[in-house]
Amino acid sequence: MESISIPGPESVTSSLPSVSSKMMHDINLADAVMFNPEAYFENSEFKKTQNLAFFIKQAGAISHLNDILNDGNQLLFKLYSYRSCARVIPQSTNMTAEDRKKLYEITHQILEPEISKMRRLCQFHVSTFQSLFDIFNSILPDISNVKSGKRSEDKDDLFVTGEFLRVMARILDLCVVMDAMKNLKSSMNNDFSLYKRCLPVIANTISMEEENKRNFILYQFLANPDIFLTEFKSKLMTVLGSDELMIDISNYCVEQLEKSAYVLHEEKHMYLK
Repeated sequence: MESISIPGPESVTSSLPSVSSKMMHDINLADAVMFNPEAYFENSEFKKTQNLAFFIKQAGAISHLNDILNDGNQLLFKLYSYRSCARVIPQSTNMTAEDRKKLYEITHQILEPEISKMRRLCQFHVSTFQSLFDIFNSILPDISNVKSGKRSEDKDDLFVTGEFLRVMARILDLCVVMDAMKNLKSSMNNDFSLYKRCLPVIANTISMEEENKRNFILYQFLANPDIFLTEFKSKLMTVLGSDELMIDISNYCVEQLEKSAYVLHEEKHMYLK
């Protein structure tokens, strides 16, 4: 026994391969597509296969809605911190034509990043409602057929989950806050008006036809108050089953308030709104 050499702890640990790990705090339901119901159930259990496929599709919709919320909150922070630039830019009074042109060129350079922020907000509005429209058309018709009794025997247990209702309540809350914040930021209209006054001076350096189209879209977006909720009511509420979804969201919010099922005051105010 005395002739047997035992390696020390340092030699043992040094011979082990190094292992690196990365913690994933929130995978945002990315693992929902890993489960294939068709490979799990027999052909005789076709109804379970169809129902599980529907809930997997709903999980994908929730994941996409969470991405919309993250992008919207980032834009909301920028919108909240927006300050007018037009007030601090000097006006072109008692200037020569050359000095006025130089002033407008500098003004355009100053306002271009701010106008880009407005365009990103406008693009978010368009992309968000297109995504919501696709989600509604994908999920709501099946649920509406179930509630109206126009269902097949293979789809009799379809419903929206509580998580889907919670995320939709957050989407509606984001629309309300976005509209309120945009209506308060009248300085964006002032900056946009000054930006358009600079364009004729620098018309030789940009494509005015393309610029006028982009500015017209942005003008319509800034000029219409409550454009997020208006778009929600005019487009999304025309989808079959959207009225039933709104009732489910309202009932869910009331239930959460009655149970005090919230932690932060932001969530409580969301349910109240």
